[in-house]
Amino acid sequence: MPDKDRERFYLTQFLSTCPELEGLEHFESDPPDFYLNASDSTLGLEITVFYLPPPLGAQPHQAIESLQENAVKQARAQYRASGGPALYCTITWRDASRLSKARAFGLAPEIAACVAKVRPPRSLDEGYLVIEDETLPPEIVSIRLLASVDGEDELWYGGTGGWVAPVGSDLIQAAINAKAVRYSGYAAKHQRTWLVIVEDPFSKGASSEATRAALSALYSGPFERVYWLWPHGPKAHRLAIKTP
Repeated sequence: MPDKDRERFYLTQFLSTCPELEGLEHFESDPPDFYLNASDSTLGLEITVFYLPPPLGAQPHQAIESLQENAVKQARAQYRASGGPALYCTITWRDASRLSKARAFGLAPEIAACVAKVRPPRSLDEGYLVIEDETLPPEIVSIRLLASVDGEDELWYGGTGGWVAPVGSDLIQAAINAKAVRYSGYAAKHQRTWLVIVEDPFSKGASSEATRAALSALYSGPFERVYWLWPHGPKAHRLAIKTP
């Protein structure tokens, strides 16, 4: 995880759910991401965000999200350059698993044109205006517009659809395996290492949710403990794991 601010946020949220670590001083490290000083040992904490694997042959979800964000950013710039007012604009996408860079670039003027063709809301009292007709690009379900609160503040956001993918035990085991290959390096520094897997709906991954069966399954791996963390609760669930 290269975003240290987000890592620190996840660490803070995790520690708030784990009373036995209360009061222990923590330090940044790489790898693992952090370690804590206990009375007789050090405890390494490796934090990783769960990303739903893309379908075979498709782009990673983070890459797709980046393409969508760039298209929305360019659409906003083009709309404003043409004289359009500041707006709050939410774009809901269809499955864009095969969205290419060229297509994402071409979407910007199409999105801007769809917004420009309507009379936008002029005050918050008018509520939302929703565009969901045949003039929209096929990659987009709808565009929702709301007037700026002061005529200057604005936000164009590319939201996802409402489908949430279930995360089964096979995917969680794969996430553990991906980090297990680095365990020897963690063990060389610390007597114990825990793995914290984060399910964050505000990350750039596709919307997903661990199933009850997955949370109660038995996993294998070298980590002394593995946790599944919901950071915006916060709430952490300790997964059952069998070490070698």
